[in-house]
Amino acid sequence: MNKKINVIIMVLIIVVSSFCITTFSANNKCEAEVATTYSDDILYSEAATQNAEVETIYYSWKDTTKYKINSSFPDYYNTNGSLKNTCANVAGANIIGFYDRYYDNLIPDCTIGIQRGNNYTYYLMALNKDKKQAVINTLYTYMKTNTKSDGTTQEDFQNGLRLYVQSRDRNISYISVMSNGNFNFANFEAELRSGRPVALFLSGYNFVSFNDLGTHVLISKNFYGGNHIVVAYGYQKVNYYNADNTLILSNTYIHVSSGINNEDGYYLLNSGGNMIAAEAVAIN
Repeated sequence: MNKKINVIIMVLIIVVSSFCITTFSANNKCEAEVATTYSDDILYSEAATQNAEVETIYYSWKDTTKYKINSSFPDYYNTNGSLKNTCANVAGANIIGFYDRYYDNLIPDCTIGIQRGNNYTYYLMALNKDKKQAVINTLYTYMKTNTKSDGTTQEDFQNGLRLYVQSRDRNISYISVMSNGNFNFANFEAELRSGRPVALFLSGYNFVSFNDLGTHVLISKNFYGGNHIVVAYGYQKVNYYNADNTLILSNTYIHVSSGINNEDGYYLLNSGGNMIAAEAVAIN
């Protein structure tokens, strides 16, 4: 009996091994083990594709619910031309910059912004640029960017950001806002209201801007292929109605740091692409 079991086990091992060999990738890994990498920061990725459109919505009235952690937030981008596929590193630097307001040793010898009344104004990338870029450079190494494939995996993003934060004598934790593989808006809002930015891991994505003229709104949309990481700090949820009080459309605009210079900072939820993961980041 034991001999038969051993034979069966050996057959299973051979079958599994054969599968892994026949699906071997160029990176010498079994395809089943290859994790999604985030590399599409547009400026440096030839894989990016773009489609643009303008949507016009006519309405009689609307209601808006909105919230932002702060009136402004870091919106850094890579300025080092020798680094490629840097979206994960830039997203990490934006999170570091956000928390440097509270723990000013996260970006050494760098004034990150200024308190104005009840709000905090974060300075643009151009001010103390070299020190902010130094964080991006360090995260490029810590996150093992481009060492396994183009870009950075979610796991390496987490581990690299943790390594950086711990090197500054701070702690970090990640809180998923997904439920059963889907984005949970209630969880997302709760984390924002707790003062925590949320990293969004996107496969296919958009950036939008909108011009509301009172009777209609023009929504300019840029759609991109590829994978990208952005950091969310707030949202606007807008319901548009006609004269009969019938809901025409409900849009949720998520306010993000795009990681790209001069790219508008709204991501329109459920408008093309997929959200692979979304995690609030707490540093203390």
